[in-house]
Amino acid sequence: MLAKKLYTGSDHAGFDLRTRMVAHLRALGFEVDDLGTPSAESTDYPDWAAAVGRADLSGGRELVAVELEEVVGRRQQPPFRSNR
Repeated sequence: MLAKKLYTGSDHAGFDLRTRMVAHLRALGFEVDDLGTPSAESTDYPDWAAAVGRADLSGGRELVAVELEEVVGRRQQPPFRSNR
């Protein structure tokens, strides 16, 4: 069965992808709790991952999507995506 309720969140690097994904999912009839970040301004990814994790602990959603990108020195890691 396809999940109809989900949480999503991202850091600044995932902002554009997340906002497009949320709009698309809502157009398809999904109930999306978009937990941020509210802009593409630089921010720390742990804050947004924690917000989604805390919300997930409270229950009520069937799927969690997190878009994060971490830069370590000059090496850039690919986006991190998580669902339970």
